[in-house]
Amino acid sequence: MNEQLIIYINNFLQKSTEDVVKPMYGIRDKNSIQLISQSLNQEVFGVELYPTIFDKAAYLWYALSNYHCFYNGNRRTALVTTYIYLRINGYCLMIDGSFYDISLNIVESHIEKEKIKEILQENTVENDKISSENILKQLEIEIRKNSSFQDVIVKLSQT
Repeated sequence: MNEQLIIYINNFLQKSTEDVVKPMYGIRDKNSIQLISQSLNQEVFGVELYPTIFDKAAYLWYALSNYHCFYNGNRRTALVTTYIYLRINGYCLMIDGSFYDISLNIVESHIEKEKIKEILQENTVENDKISSENILKQLEIEIRKNSSFQDVIVKLSQT
C-alpha cells in the first residue's frame, strides 16, 4: 500500500461525500502517511513487525485512524484503505453497519491491533485479487453494490 494510493483514497472519499459534509481536502501530516506505508513491511532484527496480511491490515486501520494524517476523513480513509488492502491481497472485507461503531471505537476506545485483526479475520472471505490499477473505479462499484458500506462511509463523514 503506497502513500499516493492512501492520499487518492482520502480525496475520493472527500469527493464522494461532499453532498453530505463540506469537504476539507488536504494532508495534515505527510510524514505519518509515509511512516504507515513503510511500516507495513518493516523488520526488526530480521523479524517482520506485521507478518501476515491481517496483521498489516489491522495496523493500517489502527494507524490511519489514530495518526490523523488528513484534515478530514481519517476514519473513512482508514476503513476504506484497509478494505482495498485486503482486496488487493485476495480477501474481501464484508462491511456491515457494525463497522461504523468499530471505526469510532478504534479511535475513542483505542481498540488494540490484535482485536482489530480478529475483527478483520472474522469478517473477511477469500476472493480474487484485484489489481491496484483503476482501484478507485472498482471501489466505487463495490461501494455502490453494498448499501451498508455506503451507509458506514456517510455516517463516518458526519462524525
